[in-house]
Amino acid sequence: MIDEISAGGIVFFKNSILMLKKFNGDWVLPKGRVEENESLKETALREVYEETKAKATPIKYLGKISYEFSRTCYFDK
Repeated sequence: MIDEISAGGIVFFKNSILMLKKFNGDWVLPKGRVEENESLKETALREVYEETKAKATPIKYLGKISYEFSRTCYFDK
């Protein structure tokens, strides 16, 4: 199991929520890993900007989600 801390944001714009479509077709919110000496708020703002180019303003902390994942990669030959 991999222990990792990530942060992200829900971006509201004109009564809509901004979602990102991944290469596999899944829809996700912008998020990413916390870098060294970076707060959760700083990470959320950086990730939202890096992934969407949106300059966001934090409104409030919404909570914490815990989940597990693996980094198994499959390659076609």
